[in-house]
Amino acid sequence: MIESGHVKDVDMKDIVVHLDWLRALAALLSPEDVAGGFATLDTVDQAAIFGLFEATLDRARSVLTV
Repeated sequence: MIESGHVKDVDMKDIVVHLDWLRALAALLSPEDVAGGFATLDTVDQAAIFGLFEATLDRARSVLTV
């Protein structure tokens, strides 16, 4: 992951992709009608969506943390 004090280019590209996914998912959940639909989801489904956020942020954190 760390090479000569710098994050490898491959890891940074991976993080950019994951952060783009988070941005896209957040944008999808932003509109009021979508937020209302999200509220009607089963709690297992809601947890799965938040789990995606958490896993992606954990991956970003692991690459960016020295």
